[in-house]
Amino acid sequence: MKFQRSFSLCLGLAGFVSAAAAQDYPRKPIILVVPYAAGGPADTAARLLAEPFGKEIGERVLIENKVGGGGTLAATSVKGGASDGYTLLMAGEGPMSINPHIQKNIPYNPATDFVPAAIFASGGCNVLVVNPKFSAATLKDFVTLARSKSGEIMYGGSGLGTPAETVAIEFQASAGAKMQKVPYSGSGPAFQDVISGHLDALFVSAVSAVGAIEAGTVRALGVSTAKRCDVLPNVPTFREGGVDLDTGYYWFGVFARSGTPQEIIDKLNGAINRATASPGFADSLKVHSLAPQSLSVADSAAYVRHDMDEWAKKIERLPQIKQ
Repeated sequence: MKFQRSFSLCLGLAGFVSAAAAQDYPRKPIILVVPYAAGGPADTAARLLAEPFGKEIGERVLIENKVGGGGTLAATSVKGGASDGYTLLMAGEGPMSINPHIQKNIPYNPATDFVPAAIFASGGCNVLVVNPKFSAATLKDFVTLARSKSGEIMYGGSGLGTPAETVAIEFQASAGAKMQKVPYSGSGPAFQDVISGHLDALFVSAVSAVGAIEAGTVRALGVSTAKRCDVLPNVPTFREGGVDLDTGYYWFGVFARSGTPQEIIDKLNGAINRATASPGFADSLKVHSLAPQSLSVADSAAYVRHDMDEWAKKIERLPQIKQ
């Protein structure tokens, strides 16, 4: 009986401490771990969020880039930390919905190791670019050429599960054409090879390509989304070019380690949603083909579950995504 009373007292104290910690949260800067390199779409979205998020939560939000394994390194790092809300993960469909299907023995479970505090942005747009001297001047010409020269057109690939890599695979399936993938460590080196004429084609983020397209160092043949991209209004969609495909979207959310007190999750959600509604935030995202999101904790969780299910179906339909 004495042990039971002591155990119950400990549980009560633990609950009191947890509640008190949540009430005082945050008392120090928050680290937002970003799974990708500085300057990319994910890093840009995180940095656009950090200032208004910090203002709303009442503490500085510091960005920490932890690159490796398509987001696995960052996710594993946050998983191994404390459930106190001071180290958060910024992630999207890669670490949460795709990696579990394409990486063997992944060291985390996105469904049980993390809790989505908020989904704060979605959108995106990928574009197919070629060297200006490439023989295909339009998307229809490109598809005709790819079909007639099966496996001869060389395109750059920068990693399994990345949005652009997945778009390339879906494009070939929808167009009934086969191309030869040339592996690259990132889209930057591949882009330079398209410009120099050493690589035929590349599927890449429209935001990353817009400068070179406007300068005429690459030619844009089509964008992956249902509507034309805001940053490339004169480039037709794949569907306009005869390829029935609408894809290449991505989203970004903030995740806490499982076990984080619900009071802290709720505080994070409220602060992030107020940040996305702050003046100028939507305009800053629009430049990057993104739009703000404002979802409750429950709706954020449902959003992630739906995305996980959709990617599972897509990878089952197109197993080459994980090859």
